[in-house]
Amino acid sequence: MYLRHRTASTSILAVGLLSLLAPVGLTRVDAHAGTATSDLRIVTSPGPGNPLSVDALDPADPPPSPQECLDERALAYQHLCYEVFGTVLVEEPVADVVVTVVEHDGLYVDPLVTDLGTLEPGGPSGNLFHAVRAETVGLHTLTLEVTASGHEPLQISLPYVWRAGGPPIEGDDSLAGRLYGRTAARSYRCRSHHRCTVRTAERVTFLDGSRAGSALALDGKRTCGPGGCSRYRYDAASGLVQIGDETIGRITSLASYIGGESYARMVYPRPGLRLDGWWAYAAMVDEARGVKWEDLWLRPNGHFRLDYVVDTTRYRPPGEPETGVHYRRHLSGSYEVRRRGRLVLTDPKRGRKVATLALVASPQGTPRPRTLGMWLDLPLDPPKGRPFVDGNLLTFRQ
Repeated sequence: MYLRHRTASTSILAVGLLSLLAPVGLTRVDAHAGTATSDLRIVTSPGPGNPLSVDALDPADPPPSPQECLDERALAYQHLCYEVFGTVLVEEPVADVVVTVVEHDGLYVDPLVTDLGTLEPGGPSGNLFHAVRAETVGLHTLTLEVTASGHEPLQISLPYVWRAGGPPIEGDDSLAGRLYGRTAARSYRCRSHHRCTVRTAERVTFLDGSRAGSALALDGKRTCGPGGCSRYRYDAASGLVQIGDETIGRITSLASYIGGESYARMVYPRPGLRLDGWWAYAAMVDEARGVKWEDLWLRPNGHFRLDYVVDTTRYRPPGEPETGVHYRRHLSGSYEVRRRGRLVLTDPKRGRKVATLALVASPQGTPRPRTLGMWLDLPLDPPKGRPFVDGNLLTFRQ
């Protein structure tokens, strides 16, 4: 299993009280009022609670400087150049704002000092961009210090900067049975001067006390998937989890981060559960191999209705033939929730379809289908092409 942090992806789902953008405020002592007021803040992405996986430093090929990165890739491609972003925000004019990297043992960081000058509220923001590489394997701490005229220095630390290749992290605790998922939109160059965005659904399933894999569920059963399973190690005290050799994450009672991305916890509904509501999904991207949109109605009397559109076509330049299929389906009838999320949908005219249902939960594992939504892994059998499973986050509508 191999999950990289630095990908051209935008998370559609953000769950947890611990944000990817973690703010820290500088306080200024107001001698006149005699109180401490916060008028300057720094936010970083990733935040201090989100582990960050970085590459090894290659002295022969160092990362581009911030200015080179801006010149060559422009703002839209900063995620390909930088590992750590930051922004300094002010509520009143603040002068002589400087951000310095004060701790980076085992790390290469560029730049080490960023002089932001005077910042005005509502004016140009004080943006920070840091390229980070690791000189040694394992975990490292990156600490930034913000100084400003009339303010005490303030530090913010990212304690989970990790380079793969060393001994696995310590930890023999278990995440057996835990499910996590996220939807994302990934960009790629689909022709010479045009970028397309395709939607993906990503899962991490901890099958038992030692194996984890990424797979959608078929007929209520989750397996290791095409990529197979990897051994994982989990330390409940710190929340750190390592999956295979390349993926670092952190799972706590506040949030879940795996491979640098925010994941939602999911739980299977209890057998026999009846729900009342309308849940829907729409792929707001250029391409969506699989379900383009879907609407699912579930009623307490056991009735359901499912409408969905499948599109497996891919963008082709003008003049080239289009490949794939596009079709619509409508099912209605009775539903039954069975063990391990098996959702049996029976349509008197079309027969039976078995999907897999998981309810998005709080980080503590409490299901919240009306506020956080539900995940539906739906088996698809297109008129042309091989059958496959597609999974999506459905949000509650009413």
